[in-house]
Amino acid sequence: MGSIEFLKDYDTPSFNYKEYIQISPINQIFSKTGCSGKIDVLPSSYKTKDSALANLIGIREKRLNKALQQSDIANDYDYVLIDTPPSATTITSNGLYAAQYVVIPSQMEYLSVYGIRTPIGRAKEVQEEMGKRGAILGIVPMMTEKNVKIHTTIRQSVQQRFQGLTILPEIKRAAAVGQASQVRQPISLFAEHNKGAAEVATQFSALTQQIMIRINQIESSVGM
Repeated sequence: MGSIEFLKDYDTPSFNYKEYIQISPINQIFSKTGCSGKIDVLPSSYKTKDSALANLIGIREKRLNKALQQSDIANDYDYVLIDTPPSATTITSNGLYAAQYVVIPSQMEYLSVYGIRTPIGRAKEVQEEMGKRGAILGIVPMMTEKNVKIHTTIRQSVQQRFQGLTILPEIKRAAAVGQASQVRQPISLFAEHNKGAAEVATQFSALTQQIMIRINQIESSVGM
């Protein structure tokens, strides 16, 4: 079972979210290092598409939020990361309605930047409707290259066009990202035995730290 079954089954009497969760093999490495944390995954698949929700009763865009709130996931995990497709679909809307915070990754290319307006608009609509949902933490410049002038130019354009949003630390283009994904390892772990991955692992670490800072700033300011 996967994420689409999770969305469809959450309101059934026998629902137990743990039946839909897969334990990450990375947890074995954590235990060897003395780390008490864990990573579990609610997997997506080819079945995770709008048509699979078409015959369900109620507001289909809010099923993920209700599933997370009504199950024990909200109490059993410190953070739930939701990865959605970039297109404006019901599946993506489920992620926006469920997410307290939103990070928008975008390549510094004209068409990619043009598309930023769609998730920003939808996130603001969700925030107006739901209150503590859809707060945008910032935009992440993705797959940038140092010597490509257009990337710098477009980044400056993004800063001017979306002045109310934070530009988060960038992630440069690196083959190591795809290589780490291929062997199903976090980039930080892959970097331990691949020198080419060290720089991009540092970038992801800086991004994570900045995201945590932004969250702490927001929650401190509103007294959460």
